[in-house]
Amino acid sequence: MAYATACRCDLVCDVSSEVLWQWVNSPATGIRAAQYPSENIRRLRRAVAVAVYRTWFRLGITERNLGASLPSLPGVQRVVSAFTAEQIQTSKTPPTEKRTARTTSSGMPGHPCAWR
Repeated sequence: MAYATACRCDLVCDVSSEVLWQWVNSPATGIRAAQYPSENIRRLRRAVAVAVYRTWFRLGITERNLGASLPSLPGVQRVVSAFTAEQIQTSKTPPTEKRTARTTSSGMPGHPCAWR
């Protein structure tokens, strides 16, 4: 809401879709000030705006759903590489050392998975 106030939008009805989109793309604040927001931050901000305006629209606080007017963001291109034959064989071979559950000085297992 600080961003909307800085843009001189004192009421919910004063916020336009342009101001909302500027907030989604606005630089970070605090420690990472003046850095362009990452794709994850932009997606999170857009999701927040869509959820808030959808809720306000359903509650009758606003007459229009500005979140629906925001453009969608392009999909993130993630590359997943396939395992090599050597990596597959390494994962198939059993470990050479015997694995035992370690305990703490109180006698309790040190890792929550070993508490069973």
